[in-house]
Amino acid sequence: MVSHEQRRYGLLLARVSALSLTLLEFACLPTDATAGDLENIQWKLTKYSVGGVLRELPTAANIYAEFKEGRVSGKAVNAYSGSYKVDGNGSLTIGDLSTTLMTGPPESQAVENAYYAALRKTASYTAAGSTLILHDAEGADVLVFSRIKIALVGSWKVTAYNNGKQAVVSAIATSAITMSFAADGTVAGDAGVNRYDARYTTSGIDGIEIGPVATTKKAGPAERMEQERDFLAALSASKVYQFGGETLELRSTSGALQVSAEHAD
Repeated sequence: MVSHEQRRYGLLLARVSALSLTLLEFACLPTDATAGDLENIQWKLTKYSVGGVLRELPTAANIYAEFKEGRVSGKAVNAYSGSYKVDGNGSLTIGDLSTTLMTGPPESQAVENAYYAALRKTASYTAAGSTLILHDAEGADVLVFSRIKIALVGSWKVTAYNNGKQAVVSAIATSAITMSFAADGTVAGDAGVNRYDARYTTSGIDGIEIGPVATTKKAGPAERMEQERDFLAALSASKVYQFGGETLELRSTSGALQVSAEHAD
């Protein structure tokens, strides 16, 4: 005979077992939270795989990646871009890459080639805090990135600008063109001859509107005055901002580079 207490114990045990199974099933459900940790973030490469062994990135190298709206883009020796797909289980596949055709020192080219090879092998990823790790089909680590903590607000030194003639040219070496974006929505700096200031607003992930621009009225050498006019026109034409590693790029709606600058802080 089964006592009343034994029946109660059996029912309780069955309920606990059912609850445990339910919690286990819930824990095993796929989640797409990892995708948010991967995308719309600038990642700087710190380690790369060669022959199955992770190596530290040389200090002189600057390789970064950004995953955004189904496109991965970045820069090694060359700028590159390609398609990618993710799912909620952490799988990541990267399509064919297109690159520019610049050449660099042999050691830099070797790192770039190994980097592209590792991207092609990528089958999954792990994103935790400030670290992103890409894995191959066997689960081995092939690339390790750290999150780039960089923001628009701050001081920037302009290195190149669009001259309005379908060309991006370097700033005159002996001139100083600067941009200082403040948190209150103002941007000011030195245009090469005159000081300038303007309002700016941002929208979405990377939208920006700058202007109208006001300047002082000093005169200078013809070459510098021409540079100043072209730079200020490029600044006003900027509609998108993005970060290429430690570089700020302002672009038009068509994607044409308008201004390139380096952190001056």
